[in-house]
Amino acid sequence: GGAVIASAILLFFVPIPHSPRPERPEIEKPAKLFTGMFEDMKAGIAELAKYRGLIILALVVACAAFIFVPITTLFILLVTNNFKGGSVEIAAVQTAFGIGMLTGSLLLGLFGKLRKKVFYMAFCCILMGGMLLAVSLLPPEMYYLLVILAALGGMLFPVLTSPFFAMVQTIISPGVLGRV
Repeated sequence: GGAVIASAILLFFVPIPHSPRPERPEIEKPAKLFTGMFEDMKAGIAELAKYRGLIILALVVACAAFIFVPITTLFILLVTNNFKGGSVEIAAVQTAFGIGMLTGSLLLGLFGKLRKKVFYMAFCCILMGGMLLAVSLLPPEMYYLLVILAALGGMLFPVLTSPFFAMVQTIISPGVLGRV
């Protein structure tokens, strides 16, 4: 219900500026189902590739997301198989991760003027890797440490990804930002 109210407020009371769409050549042959989408993706990648550092960061963030995002799903298997927990223990770990993400986002919002964004992104990636290593080595009797480490991992994830998206939004021109 809250999401519906918030969405309605945004939809009806917040004006959304429209960026001009850059011209693209007309396709002579009949358009296939996903032609426009793939053309937009190619244009976005080409724009991103103009900035060497940004494309490298994009690859790093994509790899990190590919590794870290499924972790919350795999917590279920970890808790049930390694820690012999049930639904309450699974919920506690996933809640800790979610609260950690909210806390990390709030802290980033309050103190988000990071001068060395790439340094903090790399540092968080290393810490998250260490957190995953520690989680994989935990004996079954250390379940509560798993909950703490899940919260820590959740806190680190926004610090890993948010500076990248802020850099993309400040470097890429608004006309092609949606494609990137």
